[in-house]
Amino acid sequence: MPTLAAPQMATYTTTSPNESVNVICTGADDCMLVSWVGPAGTSGQRTVRNTASGGEDIGPLLDNTVVTFVAIGGAPSYTAPAFASPVQALVSADGKTIAVAMGILGQSLPFGATLAPDAEGNPQKAHFSAPTQNYYEPDPLAPGASGSYLVPAIQQLGIEGIKVFMTNTALGGISLIYDVCGVIDISNGVSGGWRANRAYRGRRTTLGTGDPGHKGEFILESGRVWEATTGCTHLAFLNSDTPVTVAGAPWRRNVTSIVKNTDRTSATAKPTFSGSAAVNDTVTDNGAGSTGGGIVWTCVAIASPAADASGVRVARTADLYWDPYGFQLRARNAIVGQPVPAANRYCLVVGTVQSDAGSSQTLVRLSHQLTNSYMLADGVKTIHTSCLFNPSSTQANYDSYETVLSGSGLGADEDYANSLLTVALNGASLVRGIPGTTPRASAHYYYIKSAYRHFGTDVVSMLQTQPNPHPTPEGAVRIGLAHVPALRSIFRNVAPT
Repeated sequence: MPTLAAPQMATYTTTSPNESVNVICTGADDCMLVSWVGPAGTSGQRTVRNTASGGEDIGPLLDNTVVTFVAIGGAPSYTAPAFASPVQALVSADGKTIAVAMGILGQSLPFGATLAPDAEGNPQKAHFSAPTQNYYEPDPLAPGASGSYLVPAIQQLGIEGIKVFMTNTALGGISLIYDVCGVIDISNGVSGGWRANRAYRGRRTTLGTGDPGHKGEFILESGRVWEATTGCTHLAFLNSDTPVTVAGAPWRRNVTSIVKNTDRTSATAKPTFSGSAAVNDTVTDNGAGSTGGGIVWTCVAIASPAADASGVRVARTADLYWDPYGFQLRARNAIVGQPVPAANRYCLVVGTVQSDAGSSQTLVRLSHQLTNSYMLADGVKTIHTSCLFNPSSTQANYDSYETVLSGSGLGADEDYANSLLTVALNGASLVRGIPGTTPRASAHYYYIKSAYRHFGTDVVSMLQTQPNPHPTPEGAVRIGLAHVPALRSIFRNVAPT
């Protein structure tokens, strides 16, 4: 296992399909930038640090892909190839039954539910009040309380001969901009990104099985990027037999939204962030009301990135602050691990309108665009949409978000060809998949008609007791089945009916 001392670099070229490489960064300063360029324009990069002893796998990669390893801190090591994983495609001899993998990024509606095993020990998964026992349902690591409207859609597609292997990385209340992609707080550079009396998330390692740990929050001060390396503990994913206590409550597998401690806060008066600070220099930031101590900021980069909008910059896929909770990594790894042909891998990106309502269209567009970029690096195509209207939000917020994806709000017909997201993706030489027209191998992203467009603003009869924005069982079936024609046309690559 070769070890590189910063700033050394090395390269490796894959010799067979579906190879992966492995990077180990167990030292406090270890950091490796891995980039790859393969055939058919496939490329990507990832920054790796704070791994367990087994390291982090990157792949699978296409044959004849050139992988470059650059040590940008400490003395990380790598293995190439880590493994070559042939995929057994589940496709029937008659060609009518197909298998696809679909991951989910979104909030509580597409989240999913899990029940206790039945009397014979078989796992039961729930769509609201109707328990079922087949594999067309969301991952048990996403035990939502209300079920997923995608369950009836996936079941119907299964009846039609489309076997969908679902991997679920949705979670209640999350933001695609802030939680899934990640941001750096810049505050337009006027007073820096630091904020008083704020409970900042701190960097931490794993607490148990299924929990990857998380990055701290990032701010820009004095021409330096600072990460809260000591701060509040959050919890997004856990699949452990041993309880883990966060925010005063024990957790095993029942995490339905990000659990957030608030015991550490920044001070009332801003500490000094030196303009001559070097990487790894620290600043202590003790809030008067902190019960668990204050915040420790660590300089992680000397840079001055510009804000995209609203005083923040959405993380690019190679940035230190990309994917702070591991949503994207978890989803992509789960999708590529399914037993389906490589061309049949998709990630359904369901716009998190409730959390991101009021955000600029630039931030919304970037969150979808960068998610596509990250997924596409491993050959996963993205399907973009938005969720059901929540009466507690305004139609103006939903129309603004919808315009990014479909080119207009409810007051006009959709124009996917000229939407803000399409213009950005096409400008990056990506191809919008039009089922029945675009060959599957050529497509990089798709759209499906959103639940907001399907059902508009008059959805009260479909929802549970207000202010609960989740559908009734009957409403969920209507929502799920409304998505079937579009998903069918994408998976079979036939014109919509």
